[in-house]
Amino acid sequence: MSLEEVKIMLECFENNDVLIRFNSEVMPDILIKKSKVSREKLGGEARALLAASVTECLISWLTFLLNKARIKVKSLQAITTVTTGLDESEQNVVKEINIKVDVKIDGEDDSYQRFERIKNLLLRQGCLISRSLEKGIKVSFKFFTGE
Repeated sequence: MSLEEVKIMLECFENNDVLIRFNSEVMPDILIKKSKVSREKLGGEARALLAASVTECLISWLTFLLNKARIKVKSLQAITTVTTGLDESEQNVVKEINIKVDVKIDGEDDSYQRFERIKNLLLRQGCLISRSLEKGIKVSFKFFTGE
């Protein structure tokens, strides 16, 4: 897989279950079992995947920087909340993504000072996905009908 392009395949079945194929050695495919849940409990799957994407990107970048700075971590956890609302056309849109990162550092004062520099860098720059969302991503659709 190249750094410039990632391609997934999504298949929707008759029972409305969805299979997302990542073609990745590090990430298994995901089966979203909509048929196993009542209609009232459906919803939020796309927002959860968006939250997972931006959080994984941020945490991957953070762990890279922590390793590079030789900062030992006892634990690292992130909780992400996606908030939706209506836009000017009264369409539902994602309004905000909030990520709370809890890092427990195993080290002396020097490690905490180095962590502060990394934290400030992340707060300024974000990660690939967060920067892309801030700048806006062009999304195009093409539909085909097979007969």
